[in-house]
Amino acid sequence: MGLRAIVLLAGPSQRGRQILQYQLENEINHSTLTGSKRDSARATSKWNHRLSRGRGSVDEVFFDYDPVATARTVQSPVLILNGAKDRQVTPAQVPQLEAAFKAGGDTDVTTHIFPNTDHEFMYDTVGDPEGYAKLKLPHQMQPMVVGTVVDWLVKRLEQDHLLARPFRPTCRRAYARGMCSHEPCTFA
Repeated sequence: MGLRAIVLLAGPSQRGRQILQYQLENEINHSTLTGSKRDSARATSKWNHRLSRGRGSVDEVFFDYDPVATARTVQSPVLILNGAKDRQVTPAQVPQLEAAFKAGGDTDVTTHIFPNTDHEFMYDTVGDPEGYAKLKLPHQMQPMVVGTVVDWLVKRLEQDHLLARPFRPTCRRAYARGMCSHEPCTFA
C-alpha cells in the first residue's frame, strides 16, 4: 500500500538555491539599507555563505532537489496549503506545484491559500520572518488551517475505506477552543 494522502504545508515548487536567493533578496529589500550598504549586506549575508558553498556541502541536496520533478511522479491525493503573506515559500509557488502534480496524472489535487497567514500558518498581516516574535500571542497555527487539514484527510481516508468506522478527530477541548466546528465527540 502506497501513500494514501499528502499534505504540503508551504511546500516549495523551487529548488533550495532559488528559495534562499529569494529569501536573501527579500530580507535586504525590506530592510532600511540603501545603496552601497545594501550591496554590502548582500555580500556578507548569513544566506550568502550557504549559497556560495559548492558540491559536497551539507546543503547540496537542498540546493539541487527538484520538487516539481517529484510531484510529477505522485499518484496520491494531495493538499497544498500556503499563507498569502508567506515570504519564505511564496504563494506563487502553489499553482506551479499543482500543475506539476496534475502533469504527472494526479487527479486529486486541492490547493488553498489562507489570507493574512505567514509561513508558519500564524495570523500575520505582514509575513516578515523577522517579525514573528512580535506577533500576538499565542503563537500557534491558525485553527482554520488545522480544520482544513483534518477535514480534507477525513474525507480522503473515509473515501478510501481505510477507516473501519466514521472518524471525527475532534475532542471537547478542540471544540471549546473553536479549533473544530464539529459537535464534541470522543475517540472511543
